[in-house]
Amino acid sequence: MMEHKKLLVGDMNKAVASLLARAYAAEYFEANLLSEALLYVHDDEVWNDVFSLIKDNELHRTIIEEIVEVLGFDIKDFREYSKMFTECKINFSGDFLSEMFSEILNYEIWAEKFYKHLAKLVSAVPLDVEKEKVEIVKNTLEMLSEWERRHTEVARKYIQ
Repeated sequence: MMEHKKLLVGDMNKAVASLLARAYAAEYFEANLLSEALLYVHDDEVWNDVFSLIKDNELHRTIIEEIVEVLGFDIKDFREYSKMFTECKINFSGDFLSEMFSEILNYEIWAEKFYKHLAKLVSAVPLDVEKEKVEIVKNTLEMLSEWERRHTEVARKYIQ
């Protein structure tokens, strides 16, 4: 007769929240990078596009906070935890604008794929929230992924 062992299976809500902390930190880092870059941008069209990206980064962070609340976690704790992932250093030389948008493009592609994978994960694993809320979280992550895809188009516009 085969013995059945009890195994720890982990808490998917915590795992999803932890993954979201990485996205939250990336949105924060990208917004700071773009904000600093505005000091060196004098073209109005570029300035407006960069400002719009910063605004979207901030909206994405508030959306992530809402998802974390739906998953049942404290926002203050989440914000503190996400700070672990904010250490990034970037140095630009040469064509500043093209280099900056090349770096931003990397973040936008990462975020698009990251949100898409999170949406698939949320659909595939049991979360400890009502089914309706799982659907809202999945749809929100899919929306964020699409939003990031559109941001890649903005970044590509300025890469030479």
